[in-house]
Amino acid sequence: RSRGLGDVYKRQDDKIAALEMGVAGKSFTSAQVAQLVKAMPFAEQRIPVALFLQPTTTDPANFQREVSAVLPFASERTQLREALAAQAAQ
Repeated sequence: RSRGLGDVYKRQDDKIAALEMGVAGKSFTSAQVAQLVKAMPFAEQRIPVALFLQPTTTDPANFQREVSAVLPFASERTQLREALAAQAAQ
């Protein structure tokens, strides 16, 4: 049986849900967060995962630099920078 695109997206959503459950109560370095972000195969998943994990970082001063380094598209780096600025303004 051929798997449709819906199956692919469901598996990715399941991975994100598992990640969210698995990180509860844990802390990460910015480099570790960057590697988790890098593991996300779809661009639309990388920024939400980064923003979800950002409060868990033990070295927040390095977060934007580390995560930006693994984002393959300039648009993603801009989106991350803007999202972090909006969070800081709240």
